[in-house]
Amino acid sequence: MRRRARPRLAWALLACVLLGLAACSTTPRPWTAPRRGPDPYRLLDAEEARELRDAVRLYEAGDLTASRAAFASLAARVPGDVCAAIWSQEARVAWAERRAAGMRRVTEVRESPRAALRDRYRLEAEREPTALRYLLAARLEEDELAARLLLREALELDPGMSWAHYALAHVAARAGDWAQARDELERTFELQPDHLPALRLHGWLQAEAGDRAGAIAAMEAWLNRASDDWLATERTRDELRLDLALAYNAEGEEDRALELLEELAPGQVEEVRRLAALAVIEEERGDLGAARRAVLAARGSDPEALLPAVQEALLLELWVRDAEEARRAWREVIEIAGRSDDLAAGVQRLRAEVHLQRLERAASAREGRP
Repeated sequence: MRRRARPRLAWALLACVLLGLAACSTTPRPWTAPRRGPDPYRLLDAEEARELRDAVRLYEAGDLTASRAAFASLAARVPGDVCAAIWSQEARVAWAERRAAGMRRVTEVRESPRAALRDRYRLEAEREPTALRYLLAARLEEDELAARLLLREALELDPGMSWAHYALAHVAARAGDWAQARDELERTFELQPDHLPALRLHGWLQAEAGDRAGAIAAMEAWLNRASDDWLATERTRDELRLDLALAYNAEGEEDRALELLEELAPGQVEEVRRLAALAVIEEERGDLGAARRAVLAARGSDPEALLPAVQEALLLELWVRDAEEARRAWREVIEIAGRSDDLAAGVQRLRAEVHLQRLERAASAREGRP
């Protein structure tokens, strides 16, 4: 039986990640749809797939030199495979950035390696146009309009390229265009019903839109099939487990949420995020001592993190009922939020000011001040 509604730490967490996402829900869909046909951009045979997995493990272990060479070899041997091409690009960028970081200790590096590689990928696409080359160029493009144009070029060359629609969904979501993100994902699933990276993105979008049931269905389906998502890493899996835990917690299934958090491998998600989520779940389970310990551990993990500061202020105000400490905590939230210029920080700053003013009015009333 559900508990009576009460103020929850979950609102602090959700306010940071669900801002402005009230209209992105889509119709629930079955996640067992068979593939409509072979994906023309998935060309690796079983042995090549094992090579890709081995290279991904090297990459995750931080061996960029070996993984870069392995991905490049595979991409050269199977030039039309999207997963080999994307991993080759990822390793190439990571290797170049690490090399540039080392060079900066000795001399000035004027151009970022990502910018240099972005220009190279775009030139390669223009010289030898293929849908896959335009997709790769778009992945490195930071400018939203430029990325959209490159992906439209890919679709001009191959209107049935599900990966271009999936990439457009990413671009749209990053820009806050939730309607287009939804439409592009629907087009992706029409072309390739079992497109696993798109399923993962759909789950995240559903969670952020507040459709918890849809998010849980999509996330669970992806986790059950994650071994077939060749772009997934252990970090990707654990980040989704954390999001899924929050969705279950919001549905009142705190034990399942805690179970998912306990499955996280050490170091795969930011410790401050894990601890903040743990605080939310423990508070929902009614263990305020454990919630407070998790919040304090999160604050110790990253004193500049905004969410744990908000959680601590809420706990002090609503549960500990220590008005003086709560005022101190809300002032600290205002200070931390003031050092950031993103929208979520601005919202939390306004929220903190409202709480602080209410607490100060109450203190004035108790002391008989006007």
